[in-house]
Amino acid sequence: MGKELIIIIFVVFCSFSMLRLV
Repeated sequence: MGKELIIIIFVVFCSFSMLRLV
């Protein structure tokens, strides 16, 4: 459960970072 939440947060953060870069 905990690992899944961390993965979801990481994916969202990565997507946000990519959007901000572009």
